[in-house]
Amino acid sequence: MSKSKSFSVGRFYSSSHSRKALPFILSGIAFLIGITLFIWPSVQAYRAQLQSRERIAAALGPAAGADAAPTDSTTLTPQKRSKSDDAAYAYLLEYNEKVRTGRVSAANDPWSLDSESEQLSDVGLADGIVGSLSVPRMGIVTPIYLGATSQNMLKGSGVVFGTSAPLGHVDSNCVIAAHRGMLEGFRNIEDVQLGDILTIETPWDSLVYRAVEIKVIEPNDFDAVKVHSGHDMVTLLTCHPYGHNNHRYLVFFERVSNAGNVFTTTQIASAFDPILVLKQALTASSSPELVAERWIRAIGMLLIVTMLSALVANLVWRLIVRIVHR
Repeated sequence: MSKSKSFSVGRFYSSSHSRKALPFILSGIAFLIGITLFIWPSVQAYRAQLQSRERIAAALGPAAGADAAPTDSTTLTPQKRSKSDDAAYAYLLEYNEKVRTGRVSAANDPWSLDSESEQLSDVGLADGIVGSLSVPRMGIVTPIYLGATSQNMLKGSGVVFGTSAPLGHVDSNCVIAAHRGMLEGFRNIEDVQLGDILTIETPWDSLVYRAVEIKVIEPNDFDAVKVHSGHDMVTLLTCHPYGHNNHRYLVFFERVSNAGNVFTTTQIASAFDPILVLKQALTASSSPELVAERWIRAIGMLLIVTMLSALVANLVWRLIVRIVHR
């Protein structure tokens, strides 16, 4: 009889502890799911931005790189080179004049570009990086390669052959292409709004542009990216909708007076911003797959917040119970 009673008490004790442990087990599961859906993609995005900044620093100088540890109020403008007697600048100036006068091939689809790597090496641009692109609304800082080849766009963005190099001159339209699926690419291009700022740092200048038009075009509509006489333009180009290659999404920017550099830590830290993640999930988009991806991340964030809130509430309740029973 005593053995039976002992067994019953032990079973009750074990069952009681299991019930008490259940909330913690469920919280742990929710935390792991949240980590997978929210934190891990953010970590990957953060790492991609750091790699982009390291490439920029190697090409333009350490002031533009991740090691500079910038703050929101810090201006990180790489030391500029003189334009006179600079072989790279002269080479790009001549190329832009050919684009302006129609003496180069028409702008081609960016995925099949001849990067002319030997010529770039001869003028001191062996790595092919001509500058860096910063778009705060998209949360990216990415290197700009001369040539929107598949290889270059695995590392950043690229100037489409037949369009202007980013020298900041009138009668030019620098079309910069990047993948949408890449973390350092144009994934969030649909977030850009008219009036948003884009900054380009080259070895010679800091160039600031403002968004003036947004358009979706057919892949072979090369007239959409032609030079606009009397204007200094930069056009961002990528596939549309997200996850597909049916159309091209364009955002046109026009040069404005310099407003300072925008290399700040907020751009690479934005991937961890819960408010930004929720805003992106609520933002209208014509890319269903992008909407789904953003909602998955938002749900992951909510799971983490819920789990932490439940844990804090449980600890506070236990503390109250202990105080009351003293």
